[in-house]
Amino acid sequence: MKKVFVFTLLTATVLLVSCATNRIQPIQTADLSLKTPAQKEIASRERAKLEIPESILREARRNVNMPDRALGFNAEELDRYGGSDFRLRQVPRLFAEATRLPRYSGRLADAFLAQPDDFSGATSLGFSLLGVSGGRGVEPPKEGWGVDWLKESTGTDEAFVAILEQARKDGIENLPDGKAVPTNDEIVANWKTLPDGVRKLTIKLIIAAVEAKQVLKDSFDQEFLLTSVKSEKAEDLSAARLYKFLSSPWADNEDTPPRAAFEAMERFDIKYLCFGSACYLKYAQAAINEFREWKKSNSYDLKDFKKLVFTTTAGKVCITGTGSDEISGDYGLVIDTGGDDIYMGRTALPNSAAAPISAVIDIGGNDKYDSGAEPAGLASGINGIGAIFDLEGNDTYTCQNSGIASAWYGTGLLVDYSGNDTYNSSSGYALGSGFFGVGMLIDLAGDDAYNCVKYSGGFGGTLGAGLLLDVSGNDTYKSKGEPEPSSWGENRVSMSFGAGMGRRADFGDGHNLAGGIGMLFDGAGDDNYQSGGFSFGFGYWWSIGLFEDRTGNDTYSAPFYSHGAAAHFALGSMVDRAGNDTYCPDKQQVINSFGEGRDGSIGVFYEAEGNDHYHGLGYRCAGNSDLNSIGLCWDRCGDDTYETVSKLEPKTDHPIIFGSACRDGDEPMPTEPIPNAGIFLDTGGADTYTNTKEDIKHQASNNSQWQHLKGPIFWGFGLDIDWYLPATENK
Repeated sequence: MKKVFVFTLLTATVLLVSCATNRIQPIQTADLSLKTPAQKEIASRERAKLEIPESILREARRNVNMPDRALGFNAEELDRYGGSDFRLRQVPRLFAEATRLPRYSGRLADAFLAQPDDFSGATSLGFSLLGVSGGRGVEPPKEGWGVDWLKESTGTDEAFVAILEQARKDGIENLPDGKAVPTNDEIVANWKTLPDGVRKLTIKLIIAAVEAKQVLKDSFDQEFLLTSVKSEKAEDLSAARLYKFLSSPWADNEDTPPRAAFEAMERFDIKYLCFGSACYLKYAQAAINEFREWKKSNSYDLKDFKKLVFTTTAGKVCITGTGSDEISGDYGLVIDTGGDDIYMGRTALPNSAAAPISAVIDIGGNDKYDSGAEPAGLASGINGIGAIFDLEGNDTYTCQNSGIASAWYGTGLLVDYSGNDTYNSSSGYALGSGFFGVGMLIDLAGDDAYNCVKYSGGFGGTLGAGLLLDVSGNDTYKSKGEPEPSSWGENRVSMSFGAGMGRRADFGDGHNLAGGIGMLFDGAGDDNYQSGGFSFGFGYWWSIGLFEDRTGNDTYSAPFYSHGAAAHFALGSMVDRAGNDTYCPDKQQVINSFGEGRDGSIGVFYEAEGNDHYHGLGYRCAGNSDLNSIGLCWDRCGDDTYETVSKLEPKTDHPIIFGSACRDGDEPMPTEPIPNAGIFLDTGGADTYTNTKEDIKHQASNNSQWQHLKGPIFWGFGLDIDWYLPATENK
């Protein structure tokens, strides 16, 4: 039986556009009581103070027929749209007031950027966004090992022997290869040639995995999964088989997913996943931090060390030396002590339901990670935890589908501490992507390159949190996108870089699923962003998409539904806090962007400071409400240039830009009042607006106000006022 592909429903229905012409009162002068202040405000550089002045917001609400209410949807209005399974609990609160969305984004970005190397805290915050809190009381020991099966005074060599003996006694039946490695003198002697810091790091990471293993296994209904994928034992529940089964509702094919794939969602205990992730990652973080401190004052020579592989109750462990190694295999833990290494095949991927943790710690070197043609590789949390921690070097990460910090019913984490790194995905669900779990890519320093195709770069699927966090550096972000079978023509769909997506199935099997939360936060640098449509703070189907760039002279390019946009009961926000930024420098027409809400959605765009240049502005841009939605566009200050293209909207009698609203001609009118408001605000600087060559021209100009629509149902308001002066360095 064929299914209707859930994503193309948007593109198949949205483009045959005609705005209602018989109920619209076109361009009018806004009724403005607000005046330019005698003394202008100085724009604060503090992110928390990036708020539209209440007097301006009040004036905007008054001119879109919302004078006595919030600029949002109340509970009754939101209920008219029904709902969707797994809707995040913060969604109704954010819908209640459009300005809450960028405020919420700012607080999250502040939290993630405040201590970016705190990956255990970041992961816990990610779970909290999914409505889950667990493991808050877990504290790794300040001294000793912190487990009852190792005495506090036990040395690293004794602990090593004890771990091997533990595997021999009670872990054999749970091991993928069915046997434990003997504790012979040769293995122990090789172990002793490792420096003390590496030995402590190894023991503590093994302890973390042993302690977290059972909790993670309890997150899943193992008997149900065995039946669903027709396996007899947990060792046969490989990551590849689980991935194919669990991801089937989102597969890019026409097959109807098995009913069991939906039932698996209800049988999954995300609270235990959260708890198990906290148990492992808090211990792992303490161990890595301790090792990094030790390494600052210690060096080592491993000329007598040979590659060491041994088995524990949490899986096989591989330790390699300082040479250039080729590493592959189903390991629960890999520690590489240095050298320019090549990791081949699936790396940092849980081997099976019996071994739900896999991690790599690479201490140094310019490394290459390549998972090959197989999907689900490189720090992929599939029914467990997959994590890579690369401490030094200019590294390259390459995967196909669902890799580089991807989560499917698990936790996928990649932390790169330094270097100019490159991240490549040739398909989707990568670079910080989450479904029923948390996927986070954290890069702490360097001029980095992020390359993907779709559904990546801080992407949130159902009950998932996806984060791409880049702290500093002049970075390049490119999402190639894929053509969609619709009227988008040659344009491509990316759904990347701070995007959330739900599963729309009202035309198909009926299993509508709300989206999660996708986030991209860039802390500093002159960055270049290029993407297909549905990007840079975009939400689709009960999801949240957030994008923030804090500083730098940045360049952005995306053709449609981007830069703070949302469609079908979703929320999208983009904030650029500082810099002289350029939008769409190729001058390609951009539509449905810069604060665009479509079909019961809210889209918000904030540009806080700088002399910015907007090229190629087309219809439904810069504060537009499309079918019972709210669109808000605010450029706080700077000498800005807005260049519009020659055609603003087909079949319309008014311009759909710079604060406007519209609906598709075949859509029914709402029977009761519901928000339909598009607002454009520029509150500082000497701004330039170009106009179109068409008969219908927009009315936007410097130091003026206008109203392209004034009810009775659709409302649009635009204001350019000299309210702010740019921030100074000491403010």
